[in-house]
Amino acid sequence: MQAAAALQYKFMPEIGVRLTGALQKPTGQMFDNYVAGIGLFGTVVGVEYSADVVKDFNPAVENDYLGVVTAKTTFEPVTIDGKFIYQGDGYRVANQLVDAGRRFGVEGGAKAELDLLGFGVEFEGRAYYEGAPEGSTLGNVLAFKANASATYDEFFAPITLSAQYVANKTGDADATFRHHAMAKLAIAEDQKVGPRYGASVAYVKNVFTASSPSWKNVTHIGTDDQVQIGANVGYGVNWSGAKVDLDYKADFVMTTQPAETKPSTLTHKVDVGYAFTDNVKLTLGGSVKQTFSTPAANAFGYNAGLTVKF
Repeated sequence: MQAAAALQYKFMPEIGVRLTGALQKPTGQMFDNYVAGIGLFGTVVGVEYSADVVKDFNPAVENDYLGVVTAKTTFEPVTIDGKFIYQGDGYRVANQLVDAGRRFGVEGGAKAELDLLGFGVEFEGRAYYEGAPEGSTLGNVLAFKANASATYDEFFAPITLSAQYVANKTGDADATFRHHAMAKLAIAEDQKVGPRYGASVAYVKNVFTASSPSWKNVTHIGTDDQVQIGANVGYGVNWSGAKVDLDYKADFVMTTQPAETKPSTLTHKVDVGYAFTDNVKLTLGGSVKQTFSTPAANAFGYNAGLTVKF
């Protein structure tokens, strides 16, 4: 069981205050798993800022505070932001760092959107540092990420060329950087009503190994390389006041490792969606994953879900 509450009030554009609280898995002693926080936020001379302090009410530990400060501003067409985190070793309710054993993290970045010769170009670069306390064996985290994409709309469907690069060094001074890189070409026409289709091809160096990867976590960067090819086709129609979608997607993953250890795969997936309203949708689907091993293998699956948005 968990519960949370938040209350905020803005006195003027320059300053506002918010109060937050959360209760997780309550036991006989109410405050053993309770956190409460207070924060300030606002905009001063074009800079959006926030500063929050949270206390973990666990009587068994000390140094149970979390502090987070953020700032963001825009110099057209560039937006820059920064974030500082301090987390005491007693704070455990909602870890904000890669490893709760470290004490502080600093993150900053910049992004820009440009229109160059008919191409919509987007750039983003970020850096992150997480420091370990003196005497710790965890080591520090130093990570960088860069994303770039260019979209050309003057064709029968938008064409997008994108790339990503990640470098992460975690550990002591002798640790080396681990790298991840991706280049992708995609074409897609996405319409809510009527036909939609798309295709893509990508080469990935050191693919991420986690289902929800983080560029700050070095354990999420693997050692395998892949060529990823995808295609999809679908159709959406309004039917008696509801929206019905039928979609088919195929994904081929060709690995560069030996076939006996890292075989290539081809996945087919069909989904049927019925949206009662814009905020309530029922989705039913099935999939077949073909593994090109010796002998070849097929895995069948299905999915059913109800999505509700508020």
